[in-house]
Amino acid sequence: MRRPLAARDSTLPLHAVLAFGGLNVVFGNAAVAVSSPIEDFTVDYWDRSLDVKVRAPFVLAQAAAPYLEASTMGRLIFTSSTAAFRGIPGQPAYAASKGG
Repeated sequence: MRRPLAARDSTLPLHAVLAFGGLNVVFGNAAVAVSSPIEDFTVDYWDRSLDVKVRAPFVLAQAAAPYLEASTMGRLIFTSSTAAFRGIPGQPAYAASKGG
């Protein structure tokens, strides 16, 4: 089940349980990138990046935990990026949030 995840949306695991009868795996691969010189980089860009790549996976994991614990095969899988270890010019929030 693919669906964009808002930073405070905790209903996705419930939708999966209702549609499929349970939840065994949650795979998160969130990304949003804004490329801008630091002097033009806004707090809104920063917040959006951290909402998508740090807050949303936390909210998803927290909401999915009871269903995954009820499963004998419950797993949380989240991808990151090499940018977590080596920044990308013009994308400070991307690197910071991927290392989150």
